[in-house]
Amino acid sequence: MCVGEVEDWLRNLEGHMQAVLKAEINVYIDDMGKEQDFRFEKWIDDKASQLALLMDQINWTSEVSKAFDELEEGNDEAMRICLRLCLQKLENMINKVIDGPMGLSEPAWKALKCKTIAIITIQVHERDILVDLVKNNIKEVNSFSWQSQLRFEVAEEEENDNRRTVNARVADWMQEYK
Repeated sequence: MCVGEVEDWLRNLEGHMQAVLKAEINVYIDDMGKEQDFRFEKWIDDKASQLALLMDQINWTSEVSKAFDELEEGNDEAMRICLRLCLQKLENMINKVIDGPMGLSEPAWKALKCKTIAIITIQVHERDILVDLVKNNIKEVNSFSWQSQLRFEVAEEEENDNRRTVNARVADWMQEYK
């Protein structure tokens, strides 16, 4: 039941939707950290498309940042390893579409296929960025090639250990993802 002015009701609805997404982000981050064999392509099956796309981008940013850290520590193959991992994830998502409905109803399969194809599109872009980083032998996290990319990062909030914020960042610009 809607009570009050429409604008207030919509603001409350938006706030509730943001709270639900933040809670799901925390579940994803916790699951990803706990499970030894975390499989993103299986996890997305029952998640909203917006959340699945965001989690893919958070995951990719984290993996590339980790590769830059490893490069700094002297592992010259870190970015190539990251690229191979990216290619494997992309192949897994493509196979998810090729394998078909796997017992899903027609409407459920259409929704999952649409979500998976959207993620594949993002992953192809991520792959292209990694290919460029490897091809141009980019080893510095502060290089323009990396800083010019939209990166999604999770920040722990100091006041509350259980709360995380997702930030979208390009170069020096940062915006909290809501």
